[in-house]
Amino acid sequence: MKSQVGKPLWSIALVLFCVGQVRAETIEDVKQKIHAKVSSYKSLEYKAIYTIEVNMPQMSMKSTTEQTAQYVNKGEKVLGRLETTTKSEQKMGDQASKTETKSVDISDGQFAYSVAETDGTKSASKRKADLTKDLSPFNAQALFKLMEEQFTIKLLPDETVDGKAAWVVEMRSKNPAELAVVGRTLSYYDKETGIGIKSMSFDASGKPTTTSMTKDIKINSTISPDRFIFKAPPGVNVVDTTVPGK
Repeated sequence: MKSQVGKPLWSIALVLFCVGQVRAETIEDVKQKIHAKVSSYKSLEYKAIYTIEVNMPQMSMKSTTEQTAQYVNKGEKVLGRLETTTKSEQKMGDQASKTETKSVDISDGQFAYSVAETDGTKSASKRKADLTKDLSPFNAQALFKLMEEQFTIKLLPDETVDGKAAWVVEMRSKNPAELAVVGRTLSYYDKETGIGIKSMSFDASGKPTTTSMTKDIKINSTISPDRFIFKAPPGVNVVDTTVPGK
């Protein structure tokens, strides 16, 4: 007669194994993992491309934005430089227009500067740097906190983006009026680095309206301090909001 002792022990082991496999990551798990990864970086560089396309009965708009970003993590402050070019085409009724805007945003940790150029006209400004407003790429906790104030977020099954395993986070606006325009947004985070590598927004009908892709990511590279020194363009008045009355 065969012993029955091993059977229940084997069954219990199988159940415990299956329970461990069934338990999936939660959104809280993913938020913590992303923050742990990005908060450990000393510097971050990347290039991003954003496209927006909206088509309505009386109006259509399409824009492409190319951006180069550089950041250095100094703990309580972040040095940053963004160089952005946006080309837009808009049509309202029978009237069509095109614009090109270029901008450079620099933060030295104490002050934030911005220079913008639209159709040959330049403007510049200076203000105090504020990490409560200028979200740091090294602080995912603050980013998710802001997201949760405006959106309901949900973790979806993992996907692969450009050969990289990615967490997928869905966002839906808490404002019913906004849901009529943007049904939902999907953000894809590289599981190895925690960096957001793709984002897509959809209108209420499910049609894609906005797409962003992040490329050429460099982590902990050496970035020259000169990249975070602001130099006003010749002949351009800098509006200094740090001085009362200006």
